[in-house]
Formats: sequence, structure tokens, C-alpha cells
Amino acid sequence: MKKIGRAILVFVLCHSLVVLPAFAGPHYQDKIIVNVAFAGVAFDDVGEREQEKILDDLLRILQVEPTLNVMTPQDVRMRLGDEKYQELLQSRSKQALAEAAATLGVEYVFIGTLVNQSRDPNKILLSGHYYRFDRATGALFSIEILKYFESFHEEIIKIKREFVATIIPEAGGSFFTSWPVLLFFGLTIVGVMALILSPGKSSLEGQNNPGPIEN
Repeated sequence: MKKIGRAILVFVLCHSLVVLPAFAGPHYQDKIIVNVAFAGVAFDDVGEREQEKILDDLLRILQVEPTLNVMTPQDVRMRLGDEKYQELLQSRSKQALAEAAATLGVEYVFIGTLVNQSRDPNKILLSGHYYRFDRATGALFSIEILKYFESFHEEIIKIKREFVATIIPEAGGSFFTSWPVLLFFGLTIVGVMALILSPGKSSLEGQNNPGPIEN
């Protein structure tokens, strides 16, 4: 009977090793994906090179987040059409942003406006606002911007902290606290204790063998 019990225990542990990765793995890897749209920035008197750098930086802080599904300005323009897209860039009203979010099927829309207010032709002083529209609440948040182009990375950091980090879904339960993993470790501990506490082969043989036969 003890041999049968050990065989069953070994089977259960081996079965757990096979089933655990298939069962627990996908649940741990599941992520909540948030759909967002970066509609771009309305520029005024800003060079093309500077525009491209600013747009790339603003898009990158969204795309590096694995839980964000990001629509680029090109995607937004294609879905809305040129006329609606230009209206959105110029108006940036709650109504226009709400309609755009519904059409695009996103939860958040990011958009901005930047004007060069520098009187020095060798300097670019960026002034404007960067917005985040929340479709669920209908709220429109803004960050005021007044920065020379050379220091615009400071605004990027601020935008990432206040507008991007605050919409990242919280991570789910840890792999090591999921119930299949706890079950596996529980079975392992029980199995090890059972093997340690159960009598060994030699003791069983000693119990079953008869003593010396006296003549």
C-alpha cells in the first residue's frame, strides 16, 4: 500500500509540473490594454526639424508602455479624414475630442498646441498647452508649456509623469501568489514530508523478515 501511495504522490507532483505552466502562465501574462490616441500638435512658427523631434518624443513616451495601444497622428488623420482632423487640431474642444475618441474607439486622446514666441531668430521659445481628454469622465486636463526647445525634455518628463503614468493599469497578482502556484508548492511540501516520514525500504524489510530459526 505504501508503494501505491508513493506512486500516486509522484504522479500528482509530476502532473502539477506539467499543468502549472499551461494554467498559471497565461493568467499571469494577461494584461489590461488601454487604447489611446496621440492626435499630434498644432505648431505655429516652429521649424520642421523641431516639430519632428517634439512629435517623436511625445509619441515615444506612450509607445514604450506595453499596456498602451497607441494610435499615431497618421492613424488619427486616416480614421477621421483630413477635414475633421484639422478641425480637431485647431479647436481642441471637449465636444470635438469626445467625438474623436468615440470614432477612434479610444479611452484617452492626447493633443497639443505650441507657438514659437521667441524674438531671437536663433532661439525657439515654445509656448502652449498639452491636453489629455478622458473619454469615460469627459474631463479635459491640460499642462501649460513655456520652455526653450533645448529644454523641452523637461516638459516631456512632466507630461509622462502627470499624463501617462496616471493611466497605466495596475499590475495584476504576482505569478508566485496565484493559486495554482501555491497549490503546487503545497503539494510539494506535503509530498516531501510524506517521503521523509514514511518508513524506508530497509525498515520494511526488517519488519517482514522472520527472525533466525533456532534449531
